[in-house]
Amino acid sequence: MKQIVENCSSVSTVWLKKHGFFCGYRGGVITWRDYRGKVTRSISLTACVLDEKDEDYVQFRYTKKGVDCDYRVSLTATACHFGGYRYWFVCPLCWGGRAGRERAGTLYLPPGASYFGCRHCYDLSYQSRNDSFRGRWQLYNNILNMDRQRKELLDKTKRYFYGGKPTRNARKLHTLVTRLDTVHKMVVDLDKQHRMALEGLVSINGKRTDNRREA
Repeated sequence: MKQIVENCSSVSTVWLKKHGFFCGYRGGVITWRDYRGKVTRSISLTACVLDEKDEDYVQFRYTKKGVDCDYRVSLTATACHFGGYRYWFVCPLCWGGRAGRERAGTLYLPPGASYFGCRHCYDLSYQSRNDSFRGRWQLYNNILNMDRQRKELLDKTKRYFYGGKPTRNARKLHTLVTRLDTVHKMVVDLDKQHRMALEGLVSINGKRTDNRREA
């Protein structure tokens, strides 16, 4: 099974622009934390975007497996329809064996790798592509079961408040509706990711080829 982008450290040009990295010459540190809030990885970045003929770039500095990594990733820009520019990384791993320069909005560092690269170079997948149909149908089944329980509770509940406080059935109904809304959002997000993934696949001579080169 392919590695998935959700398990990788990632840096995107959209995030860098949002945090002011593409305003002249600016440096900063990006950190990743686990669910307990403990820092698991950090990297130092320096972005150079000047109104000159010099090439724009982002300098990556970090330590991986006891080795100091210090390298430059070039930037390129495309004009937006409503003005301004969108910046892209020029993937540093696309040189050699691949034709041309590959631009990407996000670079990834998979577990065990030493350098950031685009999704295509590392042959990464999305969690939505690896989700089994069984797991997807299980979510649908949970929604149907909880919706049936909700209807039963609505029929049984005669009073929602007693003495200024929610009744037992009202509390149960509130909890069930909250869970139902959460699971429904999960299904909507999974379906959206799945459709986006499928839109990037085209069939050529019976073979499936990924045509989304700027993801």
